[in-house]
Amino acid sequence: MPIPSEIPEKEESADIFQNSSATTGSNVVGEGKRKNCVLRCLLDGGSQVAFIREDISKKLGLPSKGYSNLNIHTFAEKNSKHWHQRKVELTLRNINDPDKFITLDVIEVPLITTADHQMQK
Repeated sequence: MPIPSEIPEKEESADIFQNSSATTGSNVVGEGKRKNCVLRCLLDGGSQVAFIREDISKKLGLPSKGYSNLNIHTFAEKNSKHWHQRKVELTLRNINDPDKFITLDVIEVPLITTADHQMQK
């Protein structure tokens, strides 16, 4: 996936992921105060936390809902890392049926993943 500065102006796409092993992927419209854009997202209704990249949150102008404290434990680290990240409100709307939408509180993070992935056309 290109870094934000490499995303062409005409292409308004980004990623949002919800933390879970059982996810469903789809394209949706992310709605913000400043603008809307098509987002590729992975959602799981059973997850406890959802994330969005900071740059996309700011681009959309998502309203702040306070802050969240997270303790991140990874396999490669002996100690957890503490994050104090902004929580924002994001509305996702079905591309094919605009009457269907969901509003979520999501946590801004600078980066979701560095893994390469290919979007299906």
